[in-house]
Amino acid sequence: LQPGPAERKRFMTVKEATAKLVENLRRTPVDTAKQFADCLTPAERGAVIYALRRQNTKEGVLETEEAFLEADSNMDGKLSREEFAIYMALKRLEEERDPSKAKFWPSKEHLATTALASAIPFVGFGFCDNAIMLMAGEGIESSLGVALGITTLAAAGLGNLISDVVGLGLADTIEAQARRFGVSEPPLTTEQLRMPVMRATRTAGAVVGVSVGCLLGMVPLLFFDSAKKAAGKEKKEGEGEGEAEPAVR
Repeated sequence: LQPGPAERKRFMTVKEATAKLVENLRRTPVDTAKQFADCLTPAERGAVIYALRRQNTKEGVLETEEAFLEADSNMDGKLSREEFAIYMALKRLEEERDPSKAKFWPSKEHLATTALASAIPFVGFGFCDNAIMLMAGEGIESSLGVALGITTLAAAGLGNLISDVVGLGLADTIEAQARRFGVSEPPLTTEQLRMPVMRATRTAGAVVGVSVGCLLGMVPLLFFDSAKKAAGKEKKEGEGEGEAEPAVR
């Protein structure tokens, strides 16, 4: 049976139904949105949410502005305490149902792994920086220092210059060798990585790593002291022999 002219008027096109829905939504946003959501299945509501967020992204709506528009249920451009409380309650419920969206606190294992991953490369940086500075400074002082009258502090400054230049060239090599230990930062969400505790953990790991590396880089001092003692002993023996010769004559 074909519908008659009177029955055809009862049917609305998608465009007409959408226009009617938008009109009701603008007139009574809260009630219309609630009635519309009640008529949809979870899958249909998901499709609508996806379409709305995709349109916001297309129009360049920021994340904070999108959150404000979601919380402003009556569309008056103002966020009341009640609207904010309802929005936060819905967000918490959403995070409980989907833990991947929650800004959960990093575990102790995550923090420890992050600190270790940050510390290992800086052990290499600290060691190379201190060791090269000491060896270069000692070489400059023992050679150019005698010839040009360079002080110990000036030799140390030149040694630091050399170690910094060499460190720039070794940066990629040190990081590549550090990755061979198999220690990397745990997979965390963007929200977790932005937490102050994560930044503090990385900084603490770097401080500990560079401190340990600098202490290890002072090992050449042991050999410098031994070489100086041996040279001083030989010098004293030579002076003693020189003084003893006239006495024999």
